Amino acid sequence: MTDTEYRPFPKIGSRSAAWIAAQLHLLFGSFILGVPMFAVVIEFVGMKTKDKRYDKMAQEFIKLCMGAFSTTALLGGVLVFILIWCYPQVMNKMTGIFGPTMIFYVFLFFGETFTLYLYSYGWDRMQGKVSKMWHLFLGCAPERVRYSDYVRL
Repeated sequence: MTDTEYRPFPKIGSRSAAWIAAQLHLLFGSFILGVPMFAVVIEFVGMKTKDKRYDKMAQEFIKLCMGAFSTTALLGGVLVFILIWCYPQVMNKMTGIFGPTMIFYVFLFFGETFTLYLYSYGWDRMQGKVSKMWHLFLGCAPERVRYSDYVRL
């Protein structure tokens, strides 16, 4: 192996750096996958029981997701840069194979971001029977996108 195949990462090594970034990205990604699902269910229960406490609790859970979503995106970017820097030939081969999927993923990511922010910041405006149904539908839209990220391969 030459230096261009695998580059060292300062202090902790390339494997450890990639593992830490991947693990943190996975943990935060799991959080932003599960919490909005939970929030939509809680919001639905609140709509059916007409108890505002459920709606308020679901809104608080979504507020948690907003910071975690940004952190997940940041950690994903860090992971990509570590993989490109430390393993350039492997990433070149992976990009050659999964290039079209990666481009599609970028569009899915921005679509998910748009709907999550619309779901979060449109909460107070989308009250009432008809608006609440649209709000619940909007809350389910990012879930389908996120779920498809894991099932497409």
